[in-house]
Amino acid sequence: MSRRKRGPNVPVFGPQMRVVGVQIVIRAGPSIKPDMFPARVLAAWLKPTDRDIAYLTGARPLASSQADISRYRRAIIAGHRRRASLLPLRQGAVIRALTPEYEQHARVLRVHPAAQAYVREGWTVVLADLSQVCAMQPVVSLAKSNKFMSSIDPKDPDSLSTLSLPVAPFRRVIVPGPFSHASTAVEQPGYVQVAKLGERYLLRDGYHRANALLRSGIPVVPVFYREVRSYAELALPLDIFHERLLAQKRPPVLSDFMDPALAVTID
Repeated sequence: MSRRKRGPNVPVFGPQMRVVGVQIVIRAGPSIKPDMFPARVLAAWLKPTDRDIAYLTGARPLASSQADISRYRRAIIAGHRRRASLLPLRQGAVIRALTPEYEQHARVLRVHPAAQAYVREGWTVVLADLSQVCAMQPVVSLAKSNKFMSSIDPKDPDSLSTLSLPVAPFRRVIVPGPFSHASTAVEQPGYVQVAKLGERYLLRDGYHRANALLRSGIPVVPVFYREVRSYAELALPLDIFHERLLAQKRPPVLSDFMDPALAVTID
């Protein structure tokens, strides 16, 4: 079977991220936010174009030298070569039944006020092998991931479940509004959420927590899980990979962030 090639009509980022103009130096497009640096980026799924190089420089292009830009371009090209040798993704037993050591945490979470919106939408608590879950977010902040790593005790199930599915205090925060009006909203904790769309499992939220767990050698943890019928149901943010990436024989997975041939660190 011949390998499908990404044509010029298959964008790297979502359709809402089309180029809308040309600047003097680089084309307009998505960029890594300043608070994400130092960042780990799945460079192998970018293109060696000025637009994707601009994405890697983030919202601070003037801080990137020509040597940096050349390094990013080489990393993308090397990542493409590495991708060509990868086997097709077979996700198999990603989702597993919850084991007894996590049952108590799951019971508390299911009735917690902050989790009720997810429960009503049909999210359930299961175990998931995060190493084989598709990554639609191209970047993680190493500082944020490192902060979560510091709280992990591999021998303590409570430590793992508290990180992946925190039972946080239920708080309402004041959201400023126009004309001196304000409203209240529930402050949601960050849950690791795995969704199944067709035959693919992908991460909806919790990228830094998942990265911290995988870097700690812990791939299987409790998560919120749900099957969806369309990509739109996931209400994902704008600056992510295009959904067509899921149809490729080898889309990016969370463990690829740790592969030096597939990901690059941007300081």
